Amino acid sequence: MDAFIDSPLNKSHRFERKAEDLAKCGRFDEAINYHRKAKECLLEAKQLTRSNSAISSIEAQINFHENQEKILAHRQAVIRSRVDAYKEKQQRQLQQQQQQQSRKKCEQQMFGKEDRNVSSLHSKAIFRNDSAQFENNEEVEIEQKIYRTIEENDSLVQFLICREDDCCASSPKDDSSKSGAMTLSNYKTGNKVPKDDKTVIEELRTNNQQLRELIHELIGELEKLRKENSDLKNEVKKCREEQISYIPELPPLEPPNLLY
Repeated sequence: MDAFIDSPLNKSHRFERKAEDLAKCGRFDEAINYHRKAKECLLEAKQLTRSNSAISSIEAQINFHENQEKILAHRQAVIRSRVDAYKEKQQRQLQQQQQQQSRKKCEQQMFGKEDRNVSSLHSKAIFRNDSAQFENNEEVEIEQKIYRTIEENDSLVQFLICREDDCCASSPKDDSSKSGAMTLSNYKTGNKVPKDDKTVIEELRTNNQQLRELIHELIGELEKLRKENSDLKNEVKKCREEQISYIPELPPLEPPNLLY
């Protein structure tokens, strides 16, 4: 009885049933292995018999197991290709999501930096507009002082010219009339009327000193405005370069570990 159970033919049947169970579970490598074992048992049984009908039956079973090996191998290849395609699809989707997140993060950083630059430039522009308005008022005041000093100098010079003309005149009466006319004219124009030449020269020297100081102050304001203009041009150039700068390269992505 034990010899019958352990016969090659019975072993081949057991291996066949085991292969079918493994194939249903998707364990194709093991199923193919059991089909090979069943085929080996059938080849052994074929050598033990002399019956033509038995040999034909065994050969048919051997062909069946060979076909099952090919079918299972094909099914295994198809399933593996589908699994690989699914893995590649999942990996591509994951990479796209990570790239989109990285791109959004870079855009947010760039836009945030641009907003800060714009706000900073806006604040600086407001401050500089206020400063420029204040400086313009100062410049107008300086110009008025310069023109007033020039008018005073012109008046003093005119007085000296008139005094010289008076000295060259022959008639004291004419001298007094000219001097009186000039004095009246000066009072009408609101200019200073000095008493003597020494006072006139001293006031001219003082006015010239004031003119030098005012001109020096204007030159300083001009240099300051030139420097601010240069700084503004550099800031505008820097902001334009930052706006057209390219997005930094994304870090390499590592393939995910997918478990199936």
